[in-house]
Amino acid sequence: MKHYKISSYLFLNVLLSVVTVQCGTINFRGNSSFVRVAPGASFVVNQPVSSMGGKLMQDIGGTISGSNITFIDGLLQNDGNSMLLNAVLAPDGVRTGTLTLNGGTRYIKDTRGVINQTVNISGAGARVEGAALLTGPITLQDINTTATFALQNSLGTNIAFTNGAILNLDNTLQFADNFSYIGTGTINFNGHNIELGGGALSLTGTFVLDANLTLNGPVTLVGNTNFNNGDTIQGNGNVLTLAAGATISINNNATVFMTDVMLKGLGTGGGSIVFGNNNSTLILSYTEFDLVGNVTQTQGKITVNGPSTWTTRGSTYTFGGTSLLTVDAVTLWKDQAGAATLGTIAFAAPGNLSLINEGRICQKICGDSIATSTGSLQSQIDACCSSLRTSTGFLQSQVDAANTCCTVLKTSTGFLQSQVDLLLNIDNQLKTSTGFLQSQVDAANNCCTVLKTSTGFLQSQVDNVRSTLRTSTGFLQSQIDVANSTLRTSTGFLQSQIDAANNCCTVLKTSTGFLQSQIDSANSTLRTSTGFLQSSIDACCSSLRTSTGFLQSQIDVANSTLRTSTGFLQSQIDAANNCCTVLKTSTGFLQSQIDSANSTLRTS
Repeated sequence: MKHYKISSYLFLNVLLSVVTVQCGTINFRGNSSFVRVAPGASFVVNQPVSSMGGKLMQDIGGTISGSNITFIDGLLQNDGNSMLLNAVLAPDGVRTGTLTLNGGTRYIKDTRGVINQTVNISGAGARVEGAALLTGPITLQDINTTATFALQNSLGTNIAFTNGAILNLDNTLQFADNFSYIGTGTINFNGHNIELGGGALSLTGTFVLDANLTLNGPVTLVGNTNFNNGDTIQGNGNVLTLAAGATISINNNATVFMTDVMLKGLGTGGGSIVFGNNNSTLILSYTEFDLVGNVTQTQGKITVNGPSTWTTRGSTYTFGGTSLLTVDAVTLWKDQAGAATLGTIAFAAPGNLSLINEGRICQKICGDSIATSTGSLQSQIDACCSSLRTSTGFLQSQVDAANTCCTVLKTSTGFLQSQVDLLLNIDNQLKTSTGFLQSQVDAANNCCTVLKTSTGFLQSQVDNVRSTLRTSTGFLQSQIDVANSTLRTSTGFLQSQIDAANNCCTVLKTSTGFLQSQIDSANSTLRTSTGFLQSSIDACCSSLRTSTGFLQSQIDVANSTLRTSTGFLQSQIDAANNCCTVLKTSTGFLQSQIDSANSTLRTS
């Protein structure tokens, strides 16, 4: 074994031997002075080296062991990898070892290649930078540790934070696949990003992120992550799952952005979003919430300003207290997914919801569950606003229940008759049914008994005065057959055939007007027109009228408060009392009620 006392200006090749360093200082003239440990050789440091400023080169198969070597602007190289150090190396005989940066001006920089040493950082002020891929474990040791990273390559290892250590970024901190930060600490991004790698990751512990967080794979949040003002969670379409008890916290007065994220595990039995105060705000765009249970938010704000879907399944997200959901210029969709029951987004008070710039909340409906029946329409209305009903019966129940001032109003046709009967005692023979009109004609006067309203009876009247006339289409053809058997009753051409066939046929006409002229020739008192029926009734009983309008005029004479028109029914409801003003009979008003609750439903 050879022993060397190494002084200045050293150029030392350690070949097939063991070199033992016994001094505490190795003086180099810059990095051009070096110690090279060749394959099979050993470089043993018996006493700690407190200041090494040259270059220590370790070939594959060479070993460095012994006491710590403190590099002061020294260069460590092995296997083609290189780093400039102001740090302490604890050699382990092979190519790894441990680098300690214990604050002050300690650093690892100008790195290249792959650095596989373990890195322990303590104290304040340490810095790690360069283009190398670091693969050895990195630990920030305690609450008094503050370090700065400015790496130009991805980080192929975890960063372990202990007891609240702090990491400042001077460049984007990009993790290779399957690596992340763990433990408890704070990351200050200083305008840069944290980019997690692909592969499934679990983020454990408690962190304060004053940083933009980018997901490149599925992530499960196990602990608590606090976000500060201006932070962004960029999901790139990936799933962020909240484990049971995990939280995303929006700090006091902070506005945090969540974009293109599928947030799962939210609700009772899962994780939660915690808002520090009333001004804590989460802004969502292209983000989905997937509830595993009910959620109640009592403070803070959520603003949806990009298309978003909340898969409520059978759960309810309730905004209460001073909380506020704002939907700005987009549609927030609610999705039942395959749940047996329909969840929703609920609001304890109108002030918990703000829809601006035509923003809206709509329910997604799967194609095979769409139903057009009135009953299904009612069930859809029930899901969003249980106070609305579409049935006529319920309209009556609303009228009945509103107040005693409304109990005299009824919507049914039958009740209109009962109102007529009740109020028109002086003329209770008036009825609103079509059948009763005939009975009025029959009973009013002997002079009217020959009048009938049925089509069949018109024929019987014609028969009495001239038996050769018939009103039926079939009999008209028989009349034509007698005169000329080649004639038929086809539409349009029938009249031209009758006119041209023979002089014996010229008296026949197919027009309704001519039928009247034929009747007139036989008996001028008969008329086929509806108007003439009224004139016949007028001649014998002037109090009877067939027109709907006259029915109203008859009712007016007896009691002017009754009206048969739909419009007047509404005016009665409107005027009855303030308690009735909420009732409307128009279809349009039903739609407006539905719109207020859920704009996707239509009555048309």
